[in-house]
Amino acid sequence: MKSSYFELAKFITSNSSDNSQSKILLTETLIEEQDWINARNQIKSLLEHKPLKEVCLLMAKIEEGDNGDPQKIDAWVSRSNTGKLSKIWICRISSLPQTEWTSISQAGYFNSLDWKYPNNISQLTGLEFEASKINYIDSLSI
Repeated sequence: MKSSYFELAKFITSNSSDNSQSKILLTETLIEEQDWINARNQIKSLLEHKPLKEVCLLMAKIEEGDNGDPQKIDAWVSRSNTGKLSKIWICRISSLPQTEWTSISQAGYFNSLDWKYPNNISQLTGLEFEASKINYIDSLSI
């Protein structure tokens, strides 16, 4: 029996099931349920040539829960280091990133934020959500 959290995630993503963020949300709920086969099937289509860093870390959690093979877990964690970064809000005028959208960027420009991939890792300096991804790596019991 799936939890109400899974059912809620399924309802929320029902109109956007092909969206990558929907697949990530559903995969996270399946990991919580320890439903390794369905979690693996859900995330399979996101494992392209250079998957998102977040997707690699989810695969590490699946490997940890499914078979506990340290080599497979390490391989996914290692792959996350070169994985494509997640999209962030970036001011198109100042190029400064921020974690949340606002009508005025932190640099003071009106309506200047774009939701896009960072050009380089230096754009992530000081952003809270990237630090939480590092904590996610630390939570793996390798």
